[in-house]
Amino acid sequence: MPTPTYIVCLTDDERQVCLAVVKKLRGSSQKVRRANILLKADVEGPNWTDQAIADAFFCTRQCAENIRKPVQLFQETRQPIPATVNHAKRVDYEYDRAGVANVFIFAEGRNL
Repeated sequence: MPTPTYIVCLTDDERQVCLAVVKKLRGSSQKVRRANILLKADVEGPNWTDQAIADAFFCTRQCAENIRKPVQLFQETRQPIPATVNHAKRVDYEYDRAGVANVFIFAEGRNL
């Protein structure tokens, strides 16, 4: 079995949020599926492989991998120049890396 590139280690609070979403089936089906995937990928829980998760939740292996991925954090090095009447806000694209973080976002879908 290949070792996952990104390891999911949920805190107790994050685990409780995911369990509440799954138990109450609150939100969209995508939200419930992501909560299930995070719970199964947790190293302090079942620690399933991406392929086992994909088989259990009828998604692709890449879907399970993408939910595991952390996000790169950036910090601005220069303050943006405020907008004026003639110009929009000006932003310098220079940045410093500020580490990585796992983002566990659950948002309600928009009903059309």
